[in-house]
Amino acid sequence: MVSWPNVAARMKLADDRIPAGVPLAMLSTMVKLFIIREARLLRKLGQAMAGASKADSFDEWMKKQSDLVQATAFAFGERELTLLFALRSVESELSWFMVEEILPLQAGKQIPDAVRATVQQIGPTAHGVVDAFGIPDHLVAAPIAGDWEKYNIVDNRGELLGVNV
Repeated sequence: MVSWPNVAARMKLADDRIPAGVPLAMLSTMVKLFIIREARLLRKLGQAMAGASKADSFDEWMKKQSDLVQATAFAFGERELTLLFALRSVESELSWFMVEEILPLQAGKQIPDAVRATVQQIGPTAHGVVDAFGIPDHLVAAPIAGDWEKYNIVDNRGELLGVNV
């Protein structure tokens, strides 16, 4: 769930910049760019809405600021999906991070819960995110994408032979 303190903290990052000479092909730089973009869009949207009267807030949001609303939502999604990707990647190699003593035991124990919490937060919008790719149904050729229960009745070892889904 998005809470106001989290939003307010992110908005403080709106004035950040990437200094000249910082390597752009670094994950930390890319994440910082996502965060700054989201913060600036959020601030701009907040300013636009603050200027609208209560009576005009619907028109301001839906008609005048709809592109900004969409851009802000997209930036939020970019950050959330980047976070989920990073958490899930660490989770899948958690033992390595812990054996190499890169991640302390207590932090390592928190990774699975952090993955689940992030999934729970973005889960309600997952279908919309997938649909946004615009992939037509007829191009989704994997049998498991259809009736996955029927597909998994037998051990088909990932093969398509004899599977009618």
